[in-house]
Amino acid sequence: MRQFLAVLIWLYTSVTWASEPVWIDVRSPAEFNAGHVDGAHHIPFDQVESGIHGLDVNKDSEIYLYCGAGGRAQVAKESLERRGYSNVINAGGLEEARDLSAQQQR
Repeated sequence: MRQFLAVLIWLYTSVTWASEPVWIDVRSPAEFNAGHVDGAHHIPFDQVESGIHGLDVNKDSEIYLYCGAGGRAQVAKESLERRGYSNVINAGGLEEARDLSAQQQR
Protein backbone atom coordinates (compact mmCIF):
# COMPACT_ATOMS: atom_id res chain seq x y z
CA MET A 1 0.00 0.00 0.00
CA ARG A 2 2.83 2.40 0.82
CA GLN A 3 4.45 1.77 -2.54
CA PHE A 4 1.18 2.43 -4.31
CA LEU A 5 0.73 5.70 -2.41
CA ALA A 6 4.31 6.71 -3.16
CA VAL A 7 3.76 6.07 -6.87
CA LEU A 8 0.55 8.12 -6.84
CA ILE A 9 2.31 11.03 -5.15
CA TRP A 10 5.19 10.82 -7.62
CA LEU A 11 2.78 10.76 -10.59
CA TYR A 12 0.80 13.71 -9.27
CA THR A 13 3.98 15.71 -8.67
CA SER A 14 5.31 14.86 -12.14
CA VAL A 15 2.09 15.91 -13.83
CA THR A 16 1.90 19.12 -11.79
CA TRP A 17 5.46 20.12 -12.65
CA ALA A 18 5.07 19.17 -16.30
CA SER A 19 1.93 21.29 -16.64
CA GLU A 20 3.69 24.54 -15.75
CA PRO A 21 4.87 26.30 -18.91
CA VAL A 22 8.48 27.40 -19.27
CA TRP A 23 9.04 30.90 -20.61
CA ILE A 24 12.32 31.71 -22.36
CA ASP A 25 13.32 35.18 -23.52
CA VAL A 26 15.71 34.74 -26.45
CA ARG A 27 16.61 38.42 -26.83
CA SER A 28 19.92 40.08 -25.96
CA PRO A 29 20.91 40.68 -22.32
CA ALA A 30 20.23 44.42 -22.70
CA GLU A 31 16.73 43.76 -24.05
CA PHE A 32 16.01 41.25 -21.28
CA ASN A 33 17.20 43.68 -18.60
CA ALA A 34 14.94 46.41 -20.02
CA GLY A 35 11.87 44.23 -19.34
CA HIS A 36 10.63 40.68 -19.70
CA VAL A 37 7.80 38.29 -18.88
CA ASP A 38 7.65 37.61 -15.14
CA GLY A 39 9.43 34.35 -14.36
CA ALA A 40 11.04 34.07 -17.79
CA HIS A 41 14.48 32.55 -18.20
CA HIS A 42 16.98 34.36 -20.38
CA ILE A 43 18.79 32.37 -23.07
CA PRO A 44 19.87 34.28 -26.20
CA PHE A 45 18.47 32.66 -29.35
CA ASP A 46 21.89 31.58 -30.62
CA GLN A 47 22.61 29.78 -27.33
CA VAL A 48 19.25 28.10 -26.78
CA GLU A 49 20.39 24.57 -27.69
CA SER A 50 23.08 24.55 -24.99
CA GLY A 51 21.27 26.82 -22.55
CA ILE A 52 18.11 24.72 -22.33
CA HIS A 53 20.03 21.98 -20.53
CA GLY A 54 20.57 24.27 -17.54
CA LEU A 55 16.81 24.49 -17.01
CA ASP A 56 16.17 20.77 -16.47
CA VAL A 57 13.21 20.82 -18.88
CA ASN A 58 11.61 17.65 -20.26
CA LYS A 59 11.43 17.31 -24.03
CA ASP A 60 7.62 17.31 -23.88
CA SER A 61 7.32 20.32 -21.56
CA GLU A 62 5.39 23.33 -22.78
CA ILE A 63 8.07 25.88 -23.74
CA TYR A 64 7.20 29.43 -24.78
CA LEU A 65 9.83 31.45 -26.62
CA TYR A 66 9.66 35.15 -27.37
CA CYS A 67 11.88 37.96 -28.63
CA GLY A 68 11.26 41.42 -30.07
CA ALA A 69 8.90 40.47 -32.89
CA GLY A 70 9.06 36.67 -33.24
CA GLY A 71 11.92 36.11 -35.70
CA ARG A 72 14.60 35.07 -33.22
CA ALA A 73 12.05 33.03 -31.29
CA GLN A 74 11.28 31.12 -34.50
CA VAL A 75 14.97 30.34 -35.05
CA ALA A 76 15.23 29.11 -31.44
CA LYS A 77 12.01 27.08 -31.80
CA GLU A 78 13.34 25.27 -34.84
CA SER A 79 16.64 24.57 -33.04
CA LEU A 80 14.83 23.02 -30.07
CA GLU A 81 12.53 20.98 -32.31
CA ARG A 82 15.58 19.55 -34.09
CA ARG A 83 16.80 18.50 -30.64
CA GLY A 84 13.56 16.61 -29.97
CA TYR A 85 11.54 19.15 -27.99
CA SER A 86 7.95 18.58 -29.06
CA ASN A 87 5.88 21.31 -27.43
CA VAL A 88 7.66 24.56 -28.32
CA ILE A 89 5.58 27.66 -29.00
CA ASN A 90 6.74 30.89 -30.62
CA ALA A 91 4.91 33.49 -28.53
CA GLY A 92 6.04 36.32 -30.81
CA GLY A 93 7.23 39.61 -29.37
CA LEU A 94 7.42 40.80 -25.77
CA GLU A 95 3.97 42.40 -25.65
CA GLU A 96 2.30 39.35 -27.19
CA ALA A 97 4.15 37.12 -24.74
CA ARG A 98 3.08 39.26 -21.78
CA ASP A 99 -0.55 39.07 -22.91
CA LEU A 100 -0.39 35.29 -23.34
CA SER A 101 1.32 34.83 -19.98
CA ALA A 102 -1.34 36.96 -18.28
CA GLN A 103 -4.11 34.87 -19.89
CA GLN A 104 -2.52 31.68 -18.59
CA GLN A 105 -2.41 33.01 -15.04
CA ARG A 106 -6.15 33.69 -14.90
